[in-house]
Amino acid sequence: MAPAPQRGRRASTASRPPAGSPLTLQQQYAAATRSLSLHFAQIDAWLVDNEPAVWQQLHQADDELFQLSQLKVSESRYQTALEAFVARCEEVEQLYYEAHPSEFRLAPLSAGERIAVYYELGDGSMHKVSGEET
Repeated sequence: MAPAPQRGRRASTASRPPAGSPLTLQQQYAAATRSLSLHFAQIDAWLVDNEPAVWQQLHQADDELFQLSQLKVSESRYQTALEAFVARCEEVEQLYYEAHPSEFRLAPLSAGERIAVYYELGDGSMHKVSGEET
């Protein structure tokens, strides 16, 4: 017969992943959503008027991420929820651009990157204009 479990003993924490600090989890959030912040306010406003149920779902997911960070869940659990949130934001972004096909979206530039514009001239040659030219 197996011995009865002792009362008052805490379960081993070796099997549980370590909790993430709220600051670390918030930094993960900022890094994952950085590319969304440039243009997402306009998309968010469009959602309110055109897709209110989707807007509500998105904001609930965002609130849940904040709650998870305050509860100090494991970084892996938070990262899974964060990846699902970012994927949903990208789907919403796609909805917006499908509804506004005339708008063109460029990816955010990395540090040190510059934009170059190419013009096709009447003779078929290309002319490049970039931030480096004066």
